[in-house]
Amino acid sequence: MSEAHRQTRSVTHTVISAVARYEGVDPASLTPPLFDVVDPDALDALFADRYVGTPGLRCAFTYRGHRVEVESSGSVTVRDYAAEPGAAGSADTVES
Repeated sequence: MSEAHRQTRSVTHTVISAVARYEGVDPASLTPPLFDVVDPDALDALFADRYVGTPGLRCAFTYRGHRVEVESSGSVTVRDYAAEPGAAGSADTVES
């Protein structure tokens, strides 16, 4: 799943929404909370408006058995950790 974040929405909220949508669950039901895996303030600061569009800026981490990639374009991609990047069916794409 790939989801572009809106400027009014933090990257952290976009990640939570993307993972919940990928799993088909309510965002409030995600455990462990994202802050147990990555510092949400640091993630939001890294992708603050002043850095959006910076070529090559990307952060990837594992959350709930998924590989989560955040890019400077605001795109958040969630795929099964075991799936090969670029493999057919390895990620669904949804733009918001």
